[in-house]
Amino acid sequence: MLGRLVPFALIALCDAYLREATSLTGQEFAGMNFKDKADSLRQASPRYGKLEMMGECCSAPGEAEQVENDVNTNSVYGSKAEIAEEVFKYTSCSYFMVFQNTAHADHSYAANCVPAQMCMDNVVGMTQGRIATYGVVERIAVVEQILQQYIGKGPLDKCGEGETRVNEGDLNGLIKEERAVKLGSLNVIADIATGGKAAAKKQALTFDGMEKIPAVKSFNKCVNDASVGYLFVFKNGYWSSDKSDVDLGAFSKYKEEQTKIKEQKKEAAAKAKAAAEEVSQRRLSEQDAVLV
Repeated sequence: MLGRLVPFALIALCDAYLREATSLTGQEFAGMNFKDKADSLRQASPRYGKLEMMGECCSAPGEAEQVENDVNTNSVYGSKAEIAEEVFKYTSCSYFMVFQNTAHADHSYAANCVPAQMCMDNVVGMTQGRIATYGVVERIAVVEQILQQYIGKGPLDKCGEGETRVNEGDLNGLIKEERAVKLGSLNVIADIATGGKAAAKKQALTFDGMEKIPAVKSFNKCVNDASVGYLFVFKNGYWSSDKSDVDLGAFSKYKEEQTKIKEQKKEAAAKAKAAAEEVSQRRLSEQDAVLV
C-alpha cells in the first residue's frame, strides 16, 4: 500500500570522511614554514580543504602512520578538541596536519520531491490530499527518517534539484541561520524550534526557487498543478553527527530503545486500565452488598 509513495534513498554512504590527515617528518618541510607546507599539500591534493589543526606527534616508529590512518578511516572522530586529544597525546617526533576533506558528503538529511498532482491524491486513504499529511505518511513508510525538517513548494525542476543536492550530501549554502522574531511576548522561531524555550537563533534549510511552507499552511490541500513540486526534507536516522558518517549500529540501538519504550508504555497503560476496572468492579460489588 505504502509503495505508492515516491521512493528515496534511505542510506546514503559518504563519498569520503570528514577529515584528511597526513604525517610529516622535519625533512619533508624542506625549509618551508607550516603555512607554506599546508598550501603545498592542498595544491597537490584537491581533497585537502581548510587546515583544522597541526602539531607534533608520536615517538615510536609506525605510530604516526597509525594515527594518520585512524583519522582518515574515521576511527577517530568528533570535535576538533576530541581529535586533537587523540592525535597529539604522544611525545613529539613527527609533525601532523589535519585538513577538512573537500570530498566529504553530509548525509544528515534525506529529501523527497513529490509532484503536486501525486501529493493531491488521497494516498493509501491516509493523506487526504494535504501537504503535511503526505510527509507524515512518508515517515510511517520510511521509519529511518526520524523528524521532518522542511516542507517547500516550487517549480518541479527546482524541487528535484533540491532533492538531489540533499541526497548527494551537498549541503553547502543550503543551511542558513535564522534569528528569532518577536511578536509581543512570543519568540516565534524559538517557539517552533524549542517548544517555547528562549533561543537567539537557529539553523534553517533554504532552497533556490522553493518557498518554505509555514506550519500554519502545511495542512492546506496540495495544488493541482503539474509544474509544481513539494520538497520534504527529513533528518536521516542512519546518520551519526558525532562520526559525520552513517552508523547502522547506533540506529538499530535507537530503534530497539524506542520499541522498548513503546512496549513499556503499552504495558503501563494496560495495567492502569486493569487497575481502574478492578476498582470499578469492587465499587459495584460494594453497592450491590449495600442494596442486599
